[in-house]
This record gives sequence, C-alpha cells and structure tokens, in this order.
Amino acid sequence: MGIFSALFILLAYVNGLDNPWYGSSLCFVLGLYYYRYEKRTCGKWILGGMSRFDSLKYYILLSVSIFITGIAIILFFTMGNDSFIGNPAARNTASVAFGIAVILLLYKVKIGNRASYLLGKCSYEIFLVHPYMIYILSKMAIQSEAALGILTIVLSVISAYLIHFLMEKVFGSARSENHIGS
Repeated sequence: MGIFSALFILLAYVNGLDNPWYGSSLCFVLGLYYYRYEKRTCGKWILGGMSRFDSLKYYILLSVSIFITGIAIILFFTMGNDSFIGNPAARNTASVAFGIAVILLLYKVKIGNRASYLLGKCSYEIFLVHPYMIYILSKMAIQSEAALGILTIVLSVISAYLIHFLMEKVFGSARSENHIGS
C-alpha cells in the first residue's frame, strides 16, 4: 500500500496535479498501517508499563519526528512550492512526520471529549471534503491567509459532519442489518 501511494504521488507530481489533492494520501496510508499494526508495534505504549528502554525509544522517536517536521517545513518555505525539494518532497515529509508525532502524542494524552469524538466519526469525510473547500475558498477574494485557513477548517468540518449525518441516516440502519464484519 505504501509503495502504491508513493507511485501515485510521483505520477500525480509528474502530471502536474496540485499537492493538496494527492499529498495527504501518505498520511492516509500511515493511518491504515497504524490501525493494522498498532498492538504489535506500540502495544506497550498504549497499555502502559513501559520499561526504561521502551520509554527512551518512545521519546527519541517523538523528538526525531518533531525535528524532521520542523526541518521539512523550513525546507518547504525556503525552497518554495515550485521546486521538487520544496514540493512534494519536503511538504509530504512534513505531513508524514507530523502524523507520526501526533500518533505518538496521542499515546500519552487521552482525548475523550465530544468534539474529538465527533471529529473522529467524520474524519474520512473531512479528508474527502477539505481539498474542495481549499479550491472553492481560494477562488474568493479573501485577503488574509489566516482567514482563508480558518474558513477552510470550519467549513470542511461542517460539510463533513453534514455528509456523515446524511450517510448515517440513509445507510446507517442497512449497515447494521447486514452485520458487516461478523
């Protein structure tokens, strides 16, 4: 799956597609690997009872992923969006390293409020909707990059929630009746 994603990104780059449309596929694959191998690779971090060596590995991996994120962000802004080093190399490296850092941090910080639950329930819809929001909002005459970013996040989450809600209403009962996975 990872090889397929790397090939997909390379082909998209060669064909001149804009990175936000394909760059996040690496993080999607990272999430799939995490879900599949979570217990085997990080079970001690989740369940507690880490030895000093496991704790050291955890903090080294967290520090390295944060460091790589920072270096990749600096490279992206230094090299620019039009160079291969800046985009897609540094941009996608930053995305994956940041994703790893977030996964590692979530082992130590438990988030159990309604907002995080809601975002988790409609995360795939956010993944699908956000490039369209970026595209639509970038065509408007919004002068502030911060306002553009905030609007993109807010409208993506609202749109994703509405899509998730409608899909649950339409397909929710059929899915539970089919006993998928049993």
